[in-house]
Amino acid sequence: AKSEEYRADTYGIDIRNGAARDWNEELQSAREMPVSTLQERIDRARMVYKVLQDFFDASLRGANGIFAGLISPMNPNEPMRSHVYLHNNIFFSRAVDAGLDTYKISSGDNAARKSASRDASCMSALHKLDIKGLHTLATIVLDYMGVRLVCQSIVPGILHGEKTHTLLYGAVEAGTSLVSNDEMHKQLEESLGVGLMVASRKVPTMPVSGDRLEVIMKTKEKTGYLSPQTAKKEESDDLKDPQNTTLMCGPIEAKGIKGSDQRKYLLDLTRFTPRDANWVPLSEGGTGNWEKAFEEIKYSSVGGSGKKNNENYVPPLVADEEWTMAVLRPELITALTHVKMSEYMESKLVKKEQNSVVKSNEEKDHEPEPMLDAKTAADDKDIIEHKNSTASSEKSVEGDVPVDKSRKTNDKIAEKDKGTELPTPNQSTIDDLIASKIWKTTDEKTLQDEDKEYLKSLRYNINVFLPYTRSLEGLDDEAHAQHKNDEGRALEAANYIWHELLPLLTKTMKDNSGHQMPVDGIAVTELLHSRGINCRYLGRLATLAGAEEAKDLAAQKDVQEGKLSKLPRRVMPLCWLEILECEIVARAAKHVLDSYLTENCGAAALRPAQTIAAFLSALLSTGEESASETEARISKQEKAANGRMNGSNLEPDDEELAKLTISNVGGGSNFSPITFRSRGEVWEAIEKEVGRRFRYTLTLYNQCDNSPKSNERSVLYMPLLRRVCQRTGIRLAAKKIELGVKCLCGGSGNEITASYPISPIDIVDVLPMVKHAAAYGEGFVPCSFTGTVAAPPLHVLLPDAKATIEAAHMHWHEKSLPNALELAQEAASLYQRVVDTPLHAGVGRCLDLTAVVLFQAQELDMAAANASRALAVAVQLFGFDSSEAVTAHSTLAHILISSGNVASGFKHLRAVVYLMELMSGPRYVELSNIYHKLGTMYHEIGNGINALRFYQAASTKCCFDRLIECMISKSTALVLGAMGQFKPALDNEKRAYGLYRLVLGDEHELTKNSGINLQVNDLFFLFYYVVIFCFTHLLLFLKIDYFGKK
Repeated sequence: AKSEEYRADTYGIDIRNGAARDWNEELQSAREMPVSTLQERIDRARMVYKVLQDFFDASLRGANGIFAGLISPMNPNEPMRSHVYLHNNIFFSRAVDAGLDTYKISSGDNAARKSASRDASCMSALHKLDIKGLHTLATIVLDYMGVRLVCQSIVPGILHGEKTHTLLYGAVEAGTSLVSNDEMHKQLEESLGVGLMVASRKVPTMPVSGDRLEVIMKTKEKTGYLSPQTAKKEESDDLKDPQNTTLMCGPIEAKGIKGSDQRKYLLDLTRFTPRDANWVPLSEGGTGNWEKAFEEIKYSSVGGSGKKNNENYVPPLVADEEWTMAVLRPELITALTHVKMSEYMESKLVKKEQNSVVKSNEEKDHEPEPMLDAKTAADDKDIIEHKNSTASSEKSVEGDVPVDKSRKTNDKIAEKDKGTELPTPNQSTIDDLIASKIWKTTDEKTLQDEDKEYLKSLRYNINVFLPYTRSLEGLDDEAHAQHKNDEGRALEAANYIWHELLPLLTKTMKDNSGHQMPVDGIAVTELLHSRGINCRYLGRLATLAGAEEAKDLAAQKDVQEGKLSKLPRRVMPLCWLEILECEIVARAAKHVLDSYLTENCGAAALRPAQTIAAFLSALLSTGEESASETEARISKQEKAANGRMNGSNLEPDDEELAKLTISNVGGGSNFSPITFRSRGEVWEAIEKEVGRRFRYTLTLYNQCDNSPKSNERSVLYMPLLRRVCQRTGIRLAAKKIELGVKCLCGGSGNEITASYPISPIDIVDVLPMVKHAAAYGEGFVPCSFTGTVAAPPLHVLLPDAKATIEAAHMHWHEKSLPNALELAQEAASLYQRVVDTPLHAGVGRCLDLTAVVLFQAQELDMAAANASRALAVAVQLFGFDSSEAVTAHSTLAHILISSGNVASGFKHLRAVVYLMELMSGPRYVELSNIYHKLGTMYHEIGNGINALRFYQAASTKCCFDRLIECMISKSTALVLGAMGQFKPALDNEKRAYGLYRLVLGDEHELTKNSGINLQVNDLFFLFYYVVIFCFTHLLLFLKIDYFGKK
């Protein structure tokens, strides 16, 4: 039956039409549909969405056939890693280093994998820009069993010889000169330059360096591609080219091709931003920040870890081929451009206002000076006094709040003109004028020619710090000077990340200002990307978080020793470092597992259950079992299973394990055996990857028993297992798994053996991780070859929907609720008309906004209904344990409680607590606050017992704000006092008073009130016990039994 199913499966080819679909023609034809009316734009968006969705399904099915070995490669005589496939008009290739045949600026398989992911991201940016006349291919990047596969539609004519297509831009083969077409260059400058701030710069026509070119020519000679005479002739011709430089807009590896359909296609877009100079070696012009950080911690232990120093796993230099693909985030470029443009317009307005004042004063000097009466003199005196008071107030505020740059500019101008004694206008008038004009003038439509030129000068050269490239020195001195200036701007952006963004984010997490603490690694990734920070800085953020925790511990110790009298109000949340390390380990573990699955020509990928189960068992354990411990554990499991008459927890037998082996490649066959690794080898590989990829040494995971932090904290194994499965596509059976115990992960020969705590039979499936170039979000998401897992939502190419939802948000902020409600519902309708289903992230946003608007309009029932729909969409799209689901639960709970449906609201709040503990661990920063709110709600409805339970639970959770600890203690004291438990109530009041004194001081109002309450409670407690004492002794004196006996 299985063979018949294989034989009938076409792996994505729709045979009903009699021919394979031409994906590229369908996509380009859909993009060229008319857009003059709204209905035409909706039809166009529907067609593009449908074609890309069908292409996604066909690519998955084709990839499944390739991994199953049922689709023949186009080049079967070459090594398997170089195989390319053409199936269903989709071109499949592995993301590996193809050698020196094609032009590129990087080498190595890791760089090739990263390059494929960057290419998909750049394609996604162009897809969302929707530039007319510039065509891109449908692109999907797929990860499965350690192999990265690139699936693309085909450029018309590219597979039928050089005569059917024309190279207009860039270079295809290594060692050839760059080609540039004026028309295409102009189009790229208008699209990439304006939309993505990519600068047009001159580059060498022969961009490859001399050493690299020599290696390329020798390789071609060895392979017989060129004769020695031809190679020398080509090299000399290229070097003697009179046109030594070529003007390029975009990465020098990019290729512009005119297909046989006369459309212009842009390929190999590896970056739209400069290379990150923090990950460039100092010897090659980098910032040297990582090298300095390495020297600072070279002989010290970070955060009290059990390791001797960081030299074991963190390399001293950032010299790695993979980091040639490390580029800056586009959000960072956008933010820096806005900052510089705002400063420019601000200074321009200040200068303009100053010039107008000077001109008006000069005109007044030519007029006859009028006689000053008493009233004018008094007015002048008032003005002088007002200016002096304004200056003094500015001076007093300057110590706490940064002074505006316009104010500093005016002060400098005033000091410069002090000798001429020219009067200056009121400072607040200029500031108000600038504030009202600056954002209006930054609109590109209102910019003058000089402003547009300045904006153009802010574009970034994305071809800086590239290896294997030829220098402009000696070719074009002006271009060389410009290139050096561009490198300086790239260094400035990288230093801005290191010195500004990373410390600012750490401070934000400590102050809990501006953004809620992320609940898991996905939320951390989105937060970092929104701030223009790459995830490779997770290690640096963890180092900064550990330093802040050390400062908090030192401050607490100084208070205990009497060196300090006060403590800061906020402390660094412990969960921040835990979430960061969990994400670091999960990302490193994914790469280590990929290396295990691809070694020995992918032998482990043919029977992955054993390798994956052993790897996860090692990852989630504290040590490795001995033979006696294994025997004792199995005996204990057998006794427990016999007592329950259920063998679900027994070790799997040989028959169950044999079912996991593919025919003729496992079990007792002569197939190449897989390598079994111990727990120590697995963690050593992970820590090496952490040191190389994040330049960080773990302080929580895999620590020795004498580590200070390992004794204070329990490691988050469940969040780690969840993130590893999310990043690798592993699906586990739903069962109880013992985490944080000793493991068994060994094996012998070819036989599949049971591992512990995760057995091979617990591995249900391994899903492919897919990145669609037209996806709504970014990053890899798990999908399914069989369609059991929904495809990721794609970007809706309908500007009307985006504009409508943004207008709805604007009306909502302006408190125009009817207009906001109408626009939000209209946007949801536009999204659904395109995708034909409410299960889309855009629809979820609209439903969420609709619920909030209705709630503010006091339509509570309708608000709860829309919030419930938003929750259903979030769960279906992102999973029940996603950050979107947590937010939706919180919103719905708030609406239900406000509408009087307290019981249902409590259920959703309990779901929020459960998800937070599942995703972030028991020390998540919001848990204490939610427990306190739940206790307050129970207290308000008179349920003191449940209120006390939640208050006590809140007191056990880590709290980043000491004032919240005071509130929890006071609330607990209030409930205990109402229940008659005066002794514990007094203890909680004393704790609150002590915290108020440490944080706010003795003179603060809250401290004084708490002291008064403490005195009152103390007197009441004393009076209560005096009364009880007297009453008891009176009964004894009268010889009366209180219970009724005489």
